[in-house]
Amino acid sequence: MQLSTAEMEPLIAEPEDVSIASCRPTPEMPALFEGDPQTGLPNTIQTEGGVDYFRLSLAENTPLSLRAQSGSLDPTIEVFDADGVQIAENDDADGLNSRLDFASGLAAGEYCVGVAPVSPGHGVINVSASYLDPTTVLAEAYRAGDLPPADPSDYPMEQLDLQSQPSIVTLSQGDAQWFTFDLDQKSVLIVYAYGANTGADTRLTLFGSNGAAVETNDDANDSTDAQLGPIVLTADTYRMALTDLNNDGDSRTMRPVSLVFETYQKVQ
Repeated sequence: MQLSTAEMEPLIAEPEDVSIASCRPTPEMPALFEGDPQTGLPNTIQTEGGVDYFRLSLAENTPLSLRAQSGSLDPTIEVFDADGVQIAENDDADGLNSRLDFASGLAAGEYCVGVAPVSPGHGVINVSASYLDPTTVLAEAYRAGDLPPADPSDYPMEQLDLQSQPSIVTLSQGDAQWFTFDLDQKSVLIVYAYGANTGADTRLTLFGSNGAAVETNDDANDSTDAQLGPIVLTADTYRMALTDLNNDGDSRTMRPVSLVFETYQKVQ
């Protein structure tokens, strides 16, 4: 037991309040970007990981993407109008990171943007604003491995012949690498992505010709290596994304990853 006086530091401190309060934009707030969006965007501001508020001024309706990203915290983002009324909020749109997309545009006016971690912690939060361009949104989905590129597409995609290429070694740099292959008959498929020994945390996502996700996997067999299957597939054209979750895209570290394919067909 420890006895203390009111002047002494408390033995157990009250937890830090990181909730975002309703806010109105004021001139004293730092601007999320300055001037004309044509020249001021994209823009990123780094915070100390606490509760922060920013002023957003738009002279005309502007398609925007607002993001709060962190490598160690779980950030959330909220937008309030000039009267302090919340008009949008998001948490965990991109993993633990937050994103608000205003595809039809955010109307002209003054806004307050609040950003904070879901719970107190140590780290920084990068708050950014950028034009919301549909082409860019699709390209980001392709790079994340969340959506297969349109077919036909000029997006890089490596054609595989699983009979003559049962294994390959590729260099992963974080963004999804896309592969496509054909199965001419009903088959059982197993795909292994070995990268743990080179520092990669692999994820595999398989899509059918209709664009629907067939299966995704991360961290199979008590490791950071991914494995798809065994899964029964019909004759079709398939697309597969390989991503390295241990690469945030900033360091651009290139890591070798071994892909091994096993296919089995019913013997007539």
